[in-house]
Amino acid sequence: RLGGRLLSTLTPGRTERSHFGGTPLYMSPEAIDGAPPQTSFDVWSLTVVMFEAIAGEPPFDGPTVAAITTAVRRGKVPDIRTRTGSCPESVASFFDRALSHRATDRPPTAAHLATELIRLRDDARVE
Repeated sequence: RLGGRLLSTLTPGRTERSHFGGTPLYMSPEAIDGAPPQTSFDVWSLTVVMFEAIAGEPPFDGPTVAAITTAVRRGKVPDIRTRTGSCPESVASFFDRALSHRATDRPPTAAHLATELIRLRDDARVE
């Protein structure tokens, strides 16, 4: 399943030329909008990769680059629990915040992201 999804990102329908450089599935809304590079762009991308590792598919997707960029910019953050049955509420809440369309809601740096992930790990040990 995942291999087919990865291959589908290379099909002509999803690789049309656009005004930005990067892989739209992993670009933050600000990066798609052409903002100057920021550390937060990499934090967003890592969060998308973590979501995909848990759920088996990226949080935002579409059949074309335009559809993907629209989903990243405006789509609702999917509840990861609908894609995997064994995900705690705290993890779903984390992804809801970390993939928010409002940059101020997201971890701004890798250090902030690490702090949140450590908190999630510690909370899971208590449960």
